[in-house]
Amino acid sequence: MRSLIRRRPIAVLALAALAGAVLLAEDEAPGIDPASIKNAGAFRLGDAALDTVRRNGWAVERGAHKDFYPLYTRERYPFVTADSVFHCYFLIFSETFHRIEETRFLPLARQFTEVMLEGARHEDGMDRPLAFLLIASTLLGGDPEVPASLQPVVDAELALVRDAAGPAQSPLWGRDTDYSQFLPRAASARSSDSAHLHRGLMWYQRGLFQLESEEETRDALALSRLYLAAPKAVEAWKEIDGWISYFVGPADDPGIETYARLAGDVFGGVIPANPDATQLAGFRERALALPPPSICGEVLGPGETPAFQRTTRGMRCFA
Repeated sequence: MRSLIRRRPIAVLALAALAGAVLLAEDEAPGIDPASIKNAGAFRLGDAALDTVRRNGWAVERGAHKDFYPLYTRERYPFVTADSVFHCYFLIFSETFHRIEETRFLPLARQFTEVMLEGARHEDGMDRPLAFLLIASTLLGGDPEVPASLQPVVDAELALVRDAAGPAQSPLWGRDTDYSQFLPRAASARSSDSAHLHRGLMWYQRGLFQLESEEETRDALALSRLYLAAPKAVEAWKEIDGWISYFVGPADDPGIETYARLAGDVFGGVIPANPDATQLAGFRERALALPPPSICGEVLGPGETPAFQRTTRGMRCFA
């Protein structure tokens, strides 16, 4: 910067928008007469900062902006750092993704949930999948009618999600999950819709139907069967997954689309409502051939860590 100021003394006054106080630099750079700086009128500098410019050629003073980039909207400045470019790119990326979440993800997630929920209500032996979808619907801002038999587990899960206190045993799954992940952060806390979407998608992402569990694999297959029979659910899932894959990258866990297509192939196009032991074993064998997850989304104790790739295999509705 020093050599830049020596060669181009006409344009640079360094202002830190978030600096806590005036910084008087004791540098040996040649001083500059503030009256010779083209854009000096764009700044309101105190006497101490002007003395520093005269003495050292630059000054840093507390600004009126909450961030630095509004300065670049008023006038073209010759000094732009790489970190400011990357930071602005991140802000644009973050804001774009947030707007897509609110305008597309939330209505699509609600569409997926309500279509799947309608199908699950008309099926027998769907207690866990139905409770799973009822919780998702509530977290997304809905007010679904909950059967009396499922009310205790639904209420208990919702209380843990809203408390977001940390690891605790899930009433629905019977194993530990990290409920602190449901706490809306940053952009997710900007509005009630953003918080609904955060909690709803987080519920779908953390809800693992474990492959090593025969019962949970049956539940995953039941949801996959409902999914394939509901074009509106498929449409909503594919659009959400497409956006997430574009912005964040592909998932490493099998989602409901992967399970549904694999099950359709294993069972000859029609997933049975109640697969027998041989059919279930054949599906689990094929599912074990899917790539294992590379990120652990479960709460594992020290003794459970070696079994990571076994206990974290399974289906997540949105991975």
